[in-house]
Amino acid sequence: MLWEGSIAIKERNGLYVQVEFMCNNCKSCTTLYSSPKMPTGRRHEINIRLAIGSTLCGLGRNGVMKLLGALNLPPPIQEHKYREAQEFVLDYIEKAQEQ
Repeated sequence: MLWEGSIAIKERNGLYVQVEFMCNNCKSCTTLYSSPKMPTGRRHEINIRLAIGSTLCGLGRNGVMKLLGALNLPPPIQEHKYREAQEFVLDYIEKAQEQ
């Protein structure tokens, strides 16, 4: 066997996931993050990209849920958090449309 250890999901927020790999032999722990945080430090980049992409494609939360389900990916964040992400990017999208 190449590797003996355990895998644990330490945090999940929308499409963001933090996975921890623990080696049973040396007890070494490696953590992988699916996305960095935004410079503001509160939101994960992958969730903001999802909000931007869904807005530009005309998909609402239900459309995103269907798409992610078809791709066998976990559903997006809760509705109120999805709305917060949409509101966060709305100003930037409107500014870009004006230019």
